Amino acid sequence: MEVQPAQSGSMWFEALVRGRSASMSRIWEHVSPIEQGYKVFRAIQDLYRIRVSEKRHPLYPDPRGALGLFVGVFTSGDFPSNPPELCVIKGRMGILPNEKVEEAQRELIEFLENRARLDPWLRFNPPEVSFKGYLGTPSEISPDHPICTTVKEAFREALGKEALVKGHEGASDMRVLVQAGIPTLIFGPGTITQMHAMNEWVRVEDVVDATKVMALTILKWCGYEEEG
Repeated sequence: MEVQPAQSGSMWFEALVRGRSASMSRIWEHVSPIEQGYKVFRAIQDLYRIRVSEKRHPLYPDPRGALGLFVGVFTSGDFPSNPPELCVIKGRMGILPNEKVEEAQRELIEFLENRARLDPWLRFNPPEVSFKGYLGTPSEISPDHPICTTVKEAFREALGKEALVKGHEGASDMRVLVQAGIPTLIFGPGTITQMHAMNEWVRVEDVVDATKVMALTILKWCGYEEEG
């Protein structure tokens, strides 16, 4: 269990990569959007490695998980005997809490544009990038905020050890509360590596420990008097 006063952002993107269709009897005239799309796919992988090496945030000493940038859908064509003319690439881009959504979007667009200029086909037919569907903005509060220090104190008293303070790798509803002016952090049992799976699970001991920490946090935050 970790005390997480920050959460990274997540957004979907789409890139349309155009080739040139041709008759099946003139296949040598065909420019495959699949082949051109693969170049864009590789460029996206390169950008991910660059962002991991360059982007920094104190709550993400290893930003690989928070910056996840990858292709989830790669599709082209609709008939076996028809050389396709369009490839559709859809993916997900992660951003750190100290990044702006618009700047990250522009970084992806400009990187693919610059890479396309190096290619004899793509320089005249660059990928058409847009951002559609899910957008979860990043958010954070100071690790020194009173609610964060209160949770850490409750963790220490309830479990007899120090809490690990890190950023959450992925978007969450924390952003909605922070945007509304309500200081919020993420805390609970389990790990992110077990999330969104068919066999998702948490240890019973972690549920009990998290309950102890949250109960003591409520008492400390709201104030209480001991009976007797």
